[in-house]
Amino acid sequence: MIIADGVRPDVLARSIDAGQLPALGALRDEGQLSTITSAFPSVTGPAYAPFLMGRYPGSVGLPGLRWYDRSRRIARLPGHSRSYVGAEMRLVDRDIDRASPTIFELAKPSLGALSVIGRGLRRRERIGQSPSFVARAAATHFRGNVRGWLAIDREVGEEAARRLRTQRMRFAFIALTGIDKTSHAAGQDAQIVLDALRIVDDTVAQIRLDAERDGRWKKMHLWVGSDHGHSQVSEHEDLVALLTGWGYSTLAHPWAFTTSADIAVMVSGNAMTHLYLELEQKTRPWWPALGERWNDLAEKLLSRSSVDLLILPTSPSSCEIRAPGRGSATLTWSESRPLAQIRKATPPSRAWFPTATWALAACLMLVAALSVAWHNRQDRHYLASHPINGSTHEENSEAEIARDNQLMTEVNLEINRKERSPITEYGLSVATDGPAKTRAEARIE
Repeated sequence: MIIADGVRPDVLARSIDAGQLPALGALRDEGQLSTITSAFPSVTGPAYAPFLMGRYPGSVGLPGLRWYDRSRRIARLPGHSRSYVGAEMRLVDRDIDRASPTIFELAKPSLGALSVIGRGLRRRERIGQSPSFVARAAATHFRGNVRGWLAIDREVGEEAARRLRTQRMRFAFIALTGIDKTSHAAGQDAQIVLDALRIVDDTVAQIRLDAERDGRWKKMHLWVGSDHGHSQVSEHEDLVALLTGWGYSTLAHPWAFTTSADIAVMVSGNAMTHLYLELEQKTRPWWPALGERWNDLAEKLLSRSSVDLLILPTSPSSCEIRAPGRGSATLTWSESRPLAQIRKATPPSRAWFPTATWALAACLMLVAALSVAWHNRQDRHYLASHPINGSTHEENSEAEIARDNQLMTEVNLEINRKERSPITEYGLSVATDGPAKTRAEARIE
């Protein structure tokens, strides 16, 4: 799976039609090109969760690039907030739900290149996390060297292709971020964005050529996707300055260490902000309990031309959505969770331990049974004829685990296959009191 981070479907289709991306054009002609809806928030990092975990980002503990920890159990420093824009990016794998497996944990061995989520990958299976690479990326970012991201993308693509050529991976996730960086700087119609797209095309071409040469292509599934698109933005509103001007004290990055504030402003990307209210409460209050005190703030925000949608969580499975001049809607949902557990192989050095443990328990049980039922010859014969033999105990073998994990995967796929639409799958129901709309009007990054 290759993520062309930030590419818009219309720009991709137009470039393919113009013959500028031949490798991607071949994939489209032999397969398909589809426009899909991203997750919320549609920002790099959290929007990788559906690809790598099959879950919405919020449900696995990634509500955004920045978030406030009411529980104080995860973010323990003053301010109790997380920001994955910087050094705390290394904490993503620790923060996400441990009960939700990543595909890296399910499909081994795997490869991850510039993946914000990497739980299940060993160090040697990662591309783009060495100290030298991080230092180079940071220098490229802070110098504003947009074209420098293209050089990084090309090196990442070439290294990923080399690894896939020389190593046999069950799954690879390769994120190329040059399209996103150049689009922010110059807009999606700029020539430099096409240059970034061509690096994606070159990476696809090389992976396919190598797979065709050694006979892997017919068994390989190659997907190229994006986590979000881009919309033209001509103005910017600083919510922290706005709220401060209205008389509220705020907690916001990079100075998110205050011990008291009225509102925590947690910005994710360029088009979405979480506003946390009643920060002293360690459990999440829902809008019915907040509305009396904070409804005036909601109305003032909706009056701003910069605000397109305001989402007010009303329960763990519902929210109210308000849009200026377009009324409001209530959204309810449910999200299924697979009930599978990942089984891991016992390291070879300790492969004897489970067998020895069970053998000891069996011996103790045998002694106890003989002491109270020594006369039961049939039972003694049965126990004697079924010894615990470490050489044949394969419950924790790689093959057994692989079969178990494959079975769980197939069961989950079969269950999901029965759901025919997102409306049915997630139990969506919408009630509106504004005019009906026939197109998506949320402008998300």
